[in-house]
Amino acid sequence: MLSSAARNVAALALLAIAGCGPSADSAASAQSQSGSLPEPPVPAVVAGRLDSATLEQLNKLTAAVQSAPEDAEAWAELGAAYEASRVPQGAAPAFAAAAALRPTDPKLWYRAAIMSQRHGDFELAVERLDQALKLAPDYGPAWRRRGTWLLELGRADEAGAAFQQAERLLPGRADALLGLAQVALANDDVQAGVQFARSALERAPGDAYARNILGGALRRAGLMDEAKPHLIAGQNSTPVYADPWSENAQRSKRREEDEIARVESLIDGKRWDEAIVLLRGLQAEDPTNSKFALRLGVTLMSARRFEEAVQHYRAAVVAFPASYDLQAASAAALNMTGRVAEALKVVDQAIARWPDRASAYLQRGAALERMADVEAARTAFQRASQLNPSDLRGSLFEGRMLAKLGRMQEAAQVFESGLEQPGANPPMVYYKNLIVALTAVGAERAHLERIVASARALHGAAAETLLP
Repeated sequence: MLSSAARNVAALALLAIAGCGPSADSAASAQSQSGSLPEPPVPAVVAGRLDSATLEQLNKLTAAVQSAPEDAEAWAELGAAYEASRVPQGAAPAFAAAAALRPTDPKLWYRAAIMSQRHGDFELAVERLDQALKLAPDYGPAWRRRGTWLLELGRADEAGAAFQQAERLLPGRADALLGLAQVALANDDVQAGVQFARSALERAPGDAYARNILGGALRRAGLMDEAKPHLIAGQNSTPVYADPWSENAQRSKRREEDEIARVESLIDGKRWDEAIVLLRGLQAEDPTNSKFALRLGVTLMSARRFEEAVQHYRAAVVAFPASYDLQAASAAALNMTGRVAEALKVVDQAIARWPDRASAYLQRGAALERMADVEAARTAFQRASQLNPSDLRGSLFEGRMLAKLGRMQEAAQVFESGLEQPGANPPMVYYKNLIVALTAVGAERAHLERIVASARALHGAAAETLLP
C-alpha cells in the first residue's frame, strides 16, 4: 500500500479523478513537457469502482513506479492495468509517462492518446497522437482516429485531410470513407456525404454503423423512404474498426499472462531448464520488458546455473539502468559467486540512486562481511533494519555474522532487539539462531521457554524442536 505522504502528494496532482481540480491528464502532460514525470495516479481515489483484487494490483504497480520512476516498463504496466480496469484517467498519464521515458516508441504515445480521448480530453489526445504519427506516419488507423477526434473538436477541414491519409493507407476499408462522409455533412455538402457513405457501405455491406451514417445522410438529402431502413438497421450502432496496435496490446497482455503462468508452473515443479527456455523466448520477443529479465535471472540462480546468471544480470543492468530490482538481484548473484568487489560496486550504485530501499543495504552488508569489514557490514545491516523494521533479515544477517565471530552476547542482543520491531513475523530460522546464541551465553531456562512460547504462537508445534 502507498504511504500516506505519497498518497497525499499524488492526490493533489490527480484530484480530477475525484471530480474536482484541473484535469489529471492535463497536469501529467504539463509536467512531462517541463521535463519531469507526473506522480502516479492514486488507486484509493477510484477504489469505490474497483474490486479488492484489482485495487491491490494497482497499489502494487503504483509502488513499483514510485520505487523506480524512470522505468518505462513499470509505467506502461500501470497504464495497462488502469486501462483493463476501465479507468482511462489513470491510464492516460501512466502511458504518457512511459512514452516520455521511451520517446521513440509510437505505440506508447498511441495508447496515451486513446486513453486521453476516452477520458474526454480530445485536444491532448490529438497532441499525443501526433507524437505517434511523427514516429509511425504510415499507420493508417492513427490517421483515422485523428480525423474522428478532429471532427469532435469542430476542425472539419483538418479532419478531412486526416481521413484522406487514412484512405490512402487503408485501401478497401470503409473507415476513412465514413469519416469523409461525416466531414462532408459537417460542411453541409450533403450529396458528397451520401456518395461517401454509399461507397463505404459497398465495402462493408454488413456494417451497421455504415448504414447509420448513410441513413443520416439520406435523411438530410430529403430521401426519407430510402433512409428509413438504414436508420433502423443502424440504430444505436457504434463503429468497429480494425486497429492492430490496440488489438495486439490486449492479445499480448493475455498471452503474457498465460506464458508467465506456464513459467510459474514449471518453476513450482523445479523444471528449471524448461522454464529458462520459455523465459528466454519471452525476453527475445519483448526485450524492453525488465520483468522477464529479472525472472530469468532468478530462475537461473534457482537452477544453480550461476555463471549464466551473473552474465545475464550484467547485461540486464546495462539494458535496464532504471530497474532497482535488477541491480539488487545482480548484487546478490555476484555476492553468491564470490565476486564481492563487483557486488559492492553494483549495490553502491543502487544505494546512490535509491537510498531508501532496504534490500540493497542487505547486499552491501553481505559483501562487506565477505571482505571482513565487520563494523561496516553491521552498519549496512542496521540501515536495512531501520528502513524496513518488520523485515528481520537485517537483524538475522547481523546476528549470524557476530555469532560466526564468536561474539555471542552481541548476537543474542541483536536477535532479541529484532523481536521487538513492530509488525515483525520471525521465521523459524530466526528463532533457531536466537536460541543458539542465548544458550551459548548461558541464558536462564525460563527465558528460553518464553522465546519458545513466542515461536509457538506463530509456528505451532514446529517450535517444540527449538529446545533440546
